[in-house]
Amino acid sequence: MRQPRFRRLVTPVAPWVFTAATVSLAVLPGLLADGGGVAAEYAVAVNAVVAGLTLGTGVLVQPLARRLAAADTRPAARLGTAAVVAGLVVAVAYAAAPTPWLLVPTALLLGAGYGCCLVAGLLETQRVAAPHELAGLTGVFYALTYLGFAAPLVLAALTAVAPYPVLLGVLAGLAALTLAWTTVDRT
Repeated sequence: MRQPRFRRLVTPVAPWVFTAATVSLAVLPGLLADGGGVAAEYAVAVNAVVAGLTLGTGVLVQPLARRLAAADTRPAARLGTAAVVAGLVVAVAYAAAPTPWLLVPTALLLGAGYGCCLVAGLLETQRVAAPHELAGLTGVFYALTYLGFAAPLVLAALTAVAPYPVLLGVLAGLAALTLAWTTVDRT
């Protein structure tokens, strides 16, 4: 891969696309049920609301991300990564004391991060790829985003070592490092 901007911007941001979405969808509602914060008969409804908020926000934020990325994709990538950081910070508080009202801002922030990071990654991929490389580079981008689908499994496995608030804090720290990396101007 001879595309420096792809390596510097798309590669670090891409895994956050589905990390944000899957943490919101697969990890957080389970903590509420496990913590006794919601009756078992409402668990499906809670999952549906979280899914709707996360995915809906991810879709609704995409036009804004497109406008932010019109001249340069870095602002959209930064906004997306910042939303992931903020969502994970709220998720730490939520994991420490699962309450339904904290699920709403967490789902909204992680959904916004998912949507902005997706748009920024796709647009940057289109910008840097030569016409004959576009399909392959888009495939690389999506392969990197799919790494995020492993986040719930990795987090669950690591609960043998640390509780969810700590693990989500580490994840927030990694997202913050990604944000710092994408903020440094290396044009």
